[in-house]
Amino acid sequence: MSQTRKTLINIVALKLLMSKKKANNILAQLFEILKRTLEDGENISIRGFGKFYVRYQKERKIRHPKTTSARHLIDQILLTKVLSNGYIRR
Repeated sequence: MSQTRKTLINIVALKLLMSKKKANNILAQLFEILKRTLEDGENISIRGFGKFYVRYQKERKIRHPKTTSARHLIDQILLTKVLSNGYIRR
């Protein structure tokens, strides 16, 4: 089951015994910090959970398998997540 922002707010509010408005502010600040860190090109490592990092993929030539027409795939910026071994074992 995927977690939406709303369910995360509810979980944080219940676990920390605070209002949903305060939990929303905390999560908004957390997501903003994570976003800015990744935009600056830095990695995020959360012990016991995993590592987030930005990966740059250079422009490359590709070929369509059916038509065999060649095209260029433009530069891409990819967000990658690697799970930690502790999280995988659970």
